[in-house]
Amino acid sequence: MDKLASQGIKFVNAYSAGPLCTPTRTGFMTGRYPARTPVGLIEPLTGTNKDSTFGLTVEYPSIATLMKTAGYETALIGKWHLGLQPQHSPTKKWF
Repeated sequence: MDKLASQGIKFVNAYSAGPLCTPTRTGFMTGRYPARTPVGLIEPLTGTNKDSTFGLTVEYPSIATLMKTAGYETALIGKWHLGLQPQHSPTKKWF
């Protein structure tokens, strides 16, 4: 941890690509502007709309996919909120 702190980069500023959590997560995970994906801006993903068919599918490469391909182990900790159907599950491809 000390080596990481002394040789790493200090992150002091951030820009959010979307006004809500789901589009912002999509932007972070895919590196795309949220408006370029079908998640969160067309139809909000809320607990009241469990029949929603919108979500992040495996056709969108993600930072987790790139890290996994490079030999890193990946894990999902916390909220997913990138789709409610089985085809949107984070274990489908990303983690």
